[in-house]
Amino acid sequence: MELVHLKQFPAKIWCNTFQSEMNICKENILYESKEWAQSSMNT
Repeated sequence: MELVHLKQFPAKIWCNTFQSEMNICKENILYESKEWAQSSMNT
């Protein structure tokens, strides 16, 4: 699981791209997208 993708792409795109390989994508994105959004705002 490479969450680094969240740093490169919006969570929605990342999820749509990898959801076929990750069944937990939606659950993961709900948490990670918040982290990604906060990082984007803070940076």
